[in-house]
Amino acid sequence: MSPERWQQIDQLLDALLDCPPPHQAQLLEQACAGDLVLRQEVEALLAAQQKVSRSIETPPAAVAALFSPHTLPQLNTAKTPVVGLVARMLLKERYLIEGELGRGGVGVVYLARDTQLHQRRVVVKVLLAPSAAARPNPWFQKKFEQEIEALARIDHPGVVGVLDVGALPDGQPFFVMQFVAGVMLRTLMGGTQLALPRVIRLVRQIAQALSAAHDKGVVHRDLKPENIMVQTNGEAEESIKLIDFGIASLKDSPAAASAEKTQVAGTLPYMAPEQFRGQPEPASDTWALGVIAYELLTGRLPFQAETMVQLYELHQAGLRLPLQQLRPPLPGGAQAALIKALALKPDERFARTRDFGEELARALTGAAQASTGEAPTILLAPTASTTPLEPEMAHILFMDLVGYSKLPAHDQVQRQQTLHQFVQQTKEFARAQQQ
Repeated sequence: MSPERWQQIDQLLDALLDCPPPHQAQLLEQACAGDLVLRQEVEALLAAQQKVSRSIETPPAAVAALFSPHTLPQLNTAKTPVVGLVARMLLKERYLIEGELGRGGVGVVYLARDTQLHQRRVVVKVLLAPSAAARPNPWFQKKFEQEIEALARIDHPGVVGVLDVGALPDGQPFFVMQFVAGVMLRTLMGGTQLALPRVIRLVRQIAQALSAAHDKGVVHRDLKPENIMVQTNGEAEESIKLIDFGIASLKDSPAAASAEKTQVAGTLPYMAPEQFRGQPEPASDTWALGVIAYELLTGRLPFQAETMVQLYELHQAGLRLPLQQLRPPLPGGAQAALIKALALKPDERFARTRDFGEELARALTGAAQASTGEAPTILLAPTASTTPLEPEMAHILFMDLVGYSKLPAHDQVQRQQTLHQFVQQTKEFARAQQQ
């Protein structure tokens, strides 16, 4: 598309956004003057501009409060009703409401205690009741139902779990989720570059969780640092958990709306090009993870634009600035992995999101070893089919002896498997597993 054509689209879009909605159709008709292609392009961008919300479900502050124990003293524990719920209210004779955590345009979330399971903390999410003057939004109702179904489908340690469902006395539905004590990935990022071993661990875990969701026909659709919680166990090891599937897309869902591919939703900087057409797919989550990985490595977004037209143009151009200019030690393999994850066409990205996580981990392992003097294990994210390796000294010796980082990717995997088999047969490994 020529620069002149882009300027024409950009100017018309700005004019439409400044025009009162009742008069937009007339302005569009006059400006396009029979140019059907121009009209279609502008209408698509206008629809995306109007429908995209930087947080369609829960504001970032509310998401942070939802899963962060540091904000619990700020709970709204007033005795006045809040969407039918009050502090000390008991749901299903089991869940004791402690207070409101946050709300968005679709739902309200509360902290509660499970009185039948050792007072364990849980989170209750209630569909926001429309005001007396507003009509119920069918799309929001469908997405609320689908969020429950999505969480029920996925059984993975990297995805927040749904525990129960029910309805309030006024008929408003709710569901109960795990309470995740941790911090948002956004908080850890802080606009800086994270250490390479940490990036490897985080990206691989996120990729594995996303692929587990995709295997169940679930596309998150709004992956961003605010929707990724990071927990730290007693041994200072980090694990991630994906949250907020409020606008997820589900394959073969009884609750699927007929207009599923007409709604544009997500968070602008992390939306794949096909999402602006209302056509999310698993590769859309790979794109979002590519954006996040780029941020973790460089401390900045890969595409920085002030308007949707500029963002669309940057997407078309692809990644232009070499990573080495932003972070010199990064190898070319990392750039190649990110370029593939952020390919304009979904079918040109990785076949599975976890493939991207593995490819980026392999590319970064050598650079991480050079920068820290240690070889980061790339098996820290436990899965159903693998056992995390505890003793790390064998990894370091192995890397030094065989020149691991200089091996081709396929050979690296084979050498890792050989090492794991060897280490798991040692007495030291058996003792570590018993501790």
